[in-house]
Amino acid sequence: MKSMNASNEPNFFGMCARCNIEIIGEENGLIAMDRMYHVSCFTCTMCGCRLRGMHFYSMENKPYCESCYVNSLEKCVSCGLPITDRVCSALMSGKYASNIASDPNVGPTKEDDKFIIDWTFLIDTLNFSFWTDDKENESYVRKYKDKIYCGSFALAVSINQALDDGIDILNAEYYSRITMDELENIFRSSVNSSRPPMLTERLNVLHETGAILLKEYGGHFSNCIEQSGGSALKLVELIVKSFPAYRDEAIYDGQRVSFYKRAQLLVSDIWKRLHGHGLGHFIDIDSLTMFADYSVPQLLSYEGVLVYSPELKRRIDGKEEIPPGDSDECEIRAGSILVVDLIVNHANEIIRLEKNSENEGKKLNAATVDGYLWRKSVDQEHLYQQTPFHRTRTIFY
Repeated sequence: MKSMNASNEPNFFGMCARCNIEIIGEENGLIAMDRMYHVSCFTCTMCGCRLRGMHFYSMENKPYCESCYVNSLEKCVSCGLPITDRVCSALMSGKYASNIASDPNVGPTKEDDKFIIDWTFLIDTLNFSFWTDDKENESYVRKYKDKIYCGSFALAVSINQALDDGIDILNAEYYSRITMDELENIFRSSVNSSRPPMLTERLNVLHETGAILLKEYGGHFSNCIEQSGGSALKLVELIVKSFPAYRDEAIYDGQRVSFYKRAQLLVSDIWKRLHGHGLGHFIDIDSLTMFADYSVPQLLSYEGVLVYSPELKRRIDGKEEIPPGDSDECEIRAGSILVVDLIVNHANEIIRLEKNSENEGKKLNAATVDGYLWRKSVDQEHLYQQTPFHRTRTIFY
């Protein structure tokens, strides 16, 4: 049988992308995924059913029927629903909004854009490594306005308490020279004797970052944003180039890999806090990845989306400290980025968000999905007993 272009055949439709045999007659062919197929050749990759006239999905440039596509999605162990459905249902039901936090105590204390930017820059500069050894140390907690906060929320309210006390903590001139005594006072706990881990490293980061901010950007991060031209990726590039404390990189299998968790989080936080307007408007905000830390991978592992090898599971369950840059640590973070990208892509294929005042019908992106997953991991305290997080002590997350 001929398998070449039958240019002399008046009813020639095209060459089938699957069997590479000519299609004679328009009624015997179809066009899908920018290719031509015999009607009998355009079938679901998994179950083999014919897809003509049916809704189908493309994964890795292969067609799937709706049933097989949904069944192929990662599912939550506890409820059996695809993770994508969980995320989209939460967003559409209004249970999760794309703002930073509903509690004003853990946000900027003024509505001025430049104040918000300087506040966010300081918070994200210090936003790393809040986990503690269960038996040796108390978790860092802080009481503020009659509420108890822990982790990164404790960091935020500590900064706000310092501002309430008249400390010029957002001034780069101040924190580039801050002393350990001053820093310990700012991060004092009124609940117990705890302090954030890595306080010496936080002091060094403040000195280094504050000095660079003064020298390169006039002491205000808004000047750095202005140089980005409204590009989230350009701003991430400027951040990691200018500030070593944000240069979240490792060597994996002989190659440099970059995660840039806090740099991307900083851009996302500014985008969210300024509601995508003014200096918070970025034309390519959807290009950011999720922010690979230890909380979201923990949630993904709990829900059965990330499945660890027996040896890695032993290390995590045994609460072994995994060094930064360790191949296991890199793979956990890279796997989390991939999973969230898949969730975002799947969600944007199978769901069209309804237009409303919260999301304005915009498609999902990694920053929004990461925010939902992170918030969910924080709210579910039982995760820490059932599924330990991977323990890596680092300034990068």
